Amino acid sequence: MTSQSANNGCVLNGTISTSDTAHDVYEVAYTFGSCTGNYTVLNGVQFTGLAYLNASSPAQLTLAVAGASTTTKYAVVSTLNGS
Repeated sequence: MTSQSANNGCVLNGTISTSDTAHDVYEVAYTFGSCTGNYTVLNGVQFTGLAYLNASSPAQLTLAVAGASTTTKYAVVSTLNGS
């Protein structure tokens, strides 16, 4: 997966994978780079965690990840809604 924020320049690069195709639970790993301003602290931070896909209409993907820099620990929960 890849994404870039127009607000802070952060580029997200990573992967989503599963070892169990019978369930809608996925392993997530991504790293931030090119962040500017207050978000430069995220450059190089690798986040790992799980995602769950609720495929009913509208589809919704919920991600829960954690990562750490040399000085700070981060935890992020995100929800993406399909249309």
